[in-house]
Amino acid sequence: MESMDPSSTVPIPSEPPRNERAASLLGTSGTAGPLSREQIAQISAAKRELTPILKCQKVAQRTAGGLISAGILTVILAFFGSFSITGLVMGLWMTVAGFIEHWQGQRIHHLKPEALTILIRNQLLLGAMFVVLGSWWMLEVRLGWMSATEKKEIHSVITAMSTVGGGARAVTSLITSIEYIAYGSIVALGLCGQGWLSLYYVHRRNLLKKYLASTPEWIISLQRHDTI
Repeated sequence: MESMDPSSTVPIPSEPPRNERAASLLGTSGTAGPLSREQIAQISAAKRELTPILKCQKVAQRTAGGLISAGILTVILAFFGSFSITGLVMGLWMTVAGFIEHWQGQRIHHLKPEALTILIRNQLLLGAMFVVLGSWWMLEVRLGWMSATEKKEIHSVITAMSTVGGGARAVTSLITSIEYIAYGSIVALGLCGQGWLSLYYVHRRNLLKKYLASTPEWIISLQRHDTI
């Protein structure tokens, strides 16, 4: 009769349970043994307090995805459409801001208040860019500062719409109104959208700082090592 290797019938866990890993990490700081009921209760309370704070990580990741997608699209339109230096600047800025948002959003998971500080500055600079470029484009419309290509395109649109109905002056007024609305929306986005998001990150940063100041260091260490 063949003898069976005992090791072949005993499952070997790939990694210890999370509470055992937490106890092992605590053991390196001089606290050996499994977690007590009191420690587990403290961890549960800390996790409940931290959950709403970490929601800003999802906000940052979603914002990053939107910025990167919109930035790439803006670059393509600015480059392959009627070539626009300011459009390229906006598209590239949005794309870079999106990658910064994604990178710092990941750092929030490790309870880094400085990551939220960078997110605040990122949104303020992005908002300022929207306000400046949107205002510049409205000024271009107001003073008629357009490239030869843009003037040719607008003239062709005015001519086409005039043949359908309405005079050239009415069509020109309509196009100007649409441009003001579009560029004004960009300014409003910079002031309201990025402004609100900056305030949101400021609030979450304050909550995170308060949490770090009031939570035992051993719990923070476990959370930063993703063991609980």
